[in-house]
Amino acid sequence: MKSFKLNFFVLYLAISPVLLISTNLYAQTESCGVHEPQQLIVTPSGAKPGRVVAVENDIAIVADSFLWDKQVSIYRIIDGHWTLEQYLPNPPSAINFANAVCINSGRIFVAAKSAQNEPGINEGAVFVYEHNGTEWGLTQRVNLTAPSTPLLGEFGQAIDATDEHLVVGSRAHVFFYKRNGDQWDYVQSFGGTAGIHWPGSSVAVHGNTAVLAKHHNSSPSETTIDIWTNNGSAWTLSEQIPTNSIEYVDYDGTYIVAHNSNRNAALIYNWTGAVWRLRPTPQIGWGIMGNQSQAVLQYPYVILASAENNEAVVYKHDDNQFNWEVVRRIPGTDFNLTELGSSVGMHNNTIIIADELRNAPVITTIQCLPCPTDLNQNSIADLEDIFIFYFSLFLKEDPSADFNSDGDLDFFDISTFLAAYSAGCPSF
Repeated sequence: MKSFKLNFFVLYLAISPVLLISTNLYAQTESCGVHEPQQLIVTPSGAKPGRVVAVENDIAIVADSFLWDKQVSIYRIIDGHWTLEQYLPNPPSAINFANAVCINSGRIFVAAKSAQNEPGINEGAVFVYEHNGTEWGLTQRVNLTAPSTPLLGEFGQAIDATDEHLVVGSRAHVFFYKRNGDQWDYVQSFGGTAGIHWPGSSVAVHGNTAVLAKHHNSSPSETTIDIWTNNGSAWTLSEQIPTNSIEYVDYDGTYIVAHNSNRNAALIYNWTGAVWRLRPTPQIGWGIMGNQSQAVLQYPYVILASAENNEAVVYKHDDNQFNWEVVRRIPGTDFNLTELGSSVGMHNNTIIIADELRNAPVITTIQCLPCPTDLNQNSIADLEDIFIFYFSLFLKEDPSADFNSDGDLDFFDISTFLAAYSAGCPSF
């Protein structure tokens, strides 16, 4: 072994001050965090959309079904500022236009659950928009076209889409569509019981899996979370999760988060390879969620928002402790808002939160900054990183152990590493 190698006793002497001042080695600041809210969108005079929001990449959708004009506003981020790009005009007979919106793969989906497809028949519709290089234009009006399906109304009370699939919830049915070029073709539907089962009160789809909140009006304890899978041509029910009073679900491909209105909390499920089960410490949001609440998930983050409590709370999963920890609280009072949290959207590093009363959405971002001492890539600087550095890198003469970048592996690399470790990962 070369002379510049240090034995473990010397390493221990070097790190002991760090150990003495750290009462909890897992309490270092995180390398990914939520910035202070960056922008409060104030819409122009004559338009106050904001009860429903969605976001994807550099596009944000802000909508309000209670207005008769300028109900959907499209914002694009330009030079770090969210700027109004276009309004979507109300289509003819589109009553309750924008009661639900989503955006995926550059396509905007806007539901109007009371749209009239025939005079006097308010069964609902979903409107699909794409950008032609100059502006956003309507490419299809998706009507309730399922054969032999009773016209029970509210087609479009909930919607979600991928690049290939569109899932639409109604009063007593859920409908599946598949993209065919720039059109969406009906595939199949299934139903509950009108006025009792609402199988599409909330829907989420990712890849070839759809997650549905099957709400039971008269007996909340009979509510289920239904998991449907697509084999390329048809959808089949693969599992039903018994639960209670589920109002809203989201699914990111790995985890399911569900708002339980009875407990005013969020339940989190993960796939075991055989069945879905509640995660350890699965319930978060006690005292946070109430009426008019939503929960969105993009692992390792969960955003809980409640207009009743005028607050949105961002949780991050700690893989070491196997629990969810609060990393940012966003109270509406910071913006003179009183019902922040009626709707929330998240994509990549952008979070958008709607306000129910003043219709003034707040946008913030999650950013990950380098943390060179986080060698096990768990977003915190912990004791394991020290052992990885010394035993797996330094003793094996790995070039990445040259922390001071002088071309040599010596005591100064250990000193530089420990100084960076003591400073912790970047905080927000």
